[in-house]
Amino acid sequence: MPSQEPIHLFVYGTLTDPERVAAITGQQFERVDATLNGFERVDSPLGYPFILPRADAIVRGVLLFNIDPVSLVQLDAYEAEGDLYQRQVVVVEVAD
Repeated sequence: MPSQEPIHLFVYGTLTDPERVAAITGQQFERVDATLNGFERVDSPLGYPFILPRADAIVRGVLLFNIDPVSLVQLDAYEAEGDLYQRQVVVVEVAD
């Protein structure tokens, strides 16, 4: 069972679009530009990007704040979490 505490979610592809997130979850989340160090963004032939570890690389994206458990399940289903990607804990940099 997922945690009942809201989480912050780093996104770097289609989920950087607030309209897409709202269409999936029915909600809008506070957001800020963010950078993930130690990973590189790779464009896949399947039409969506993914990221891989690489020490000297960075990925620019967005940090979504306070994702509730229901919305997280919806976002994970959209992204095929566990199949197409594995969500993991990372540290990102944000302005200020």
